[in-house]
Amino acid sequence: MVLVLTILPLSVVGPAMVGTWTMRKSSGARAETCATPAVPSAYTQVQPIRITSDADFAANGWSGSGTAEDPYVLANIIVANWTTCITIANINAHFVLHDIVITGEQTNNAIGMKLENVTTDIVVFFSRIRGPLHMGISTDTCDNVAVVDTTVTDPT
Repeated sequence: MVLVLTILPLSVVGPAMVGTWTMRKSSGARAETCATPAVPSAYTQVQPIRITSDADFAANGWSGSGTAEDPYVLANIIVANWTTCITIANINAHFVLHDIVITGEQTNNAIGMKLENVTTDIVVFFSRIRGPLHMGISTDTCDNVAVVDTTVTDPT
């Protein structure tokens, strides 16, 4: 399967959104256009994030409604941990991970972002994952994942 990511011309799409993106499988069978979040201005340090249902996005106060036009946006955060920093599993809602900084410690199971059983497109924009981690980004049963302008480094 080939993943195609197209950045379309910038336009205001909604509050704090700039531009759109389209992701489709190589067969062209599924194409969706979603809003691109604006670049945030400051970071907030948060505890590890675990989202295991669509309702968890709203319960944690993330902006958006979960539609392709208004995805939930996890943005402008720093997560530092010695196990999994961000877990998102069993999700049907649209979401974007934007401008996230993850730092971790080397352990047998430390993962920066763990994405499992997500039925919608996943986009990780402008993020930095810094180890030493066992894995930077782990995906399992996720069809469409795009990682854009994101660095995963291990300084050891």
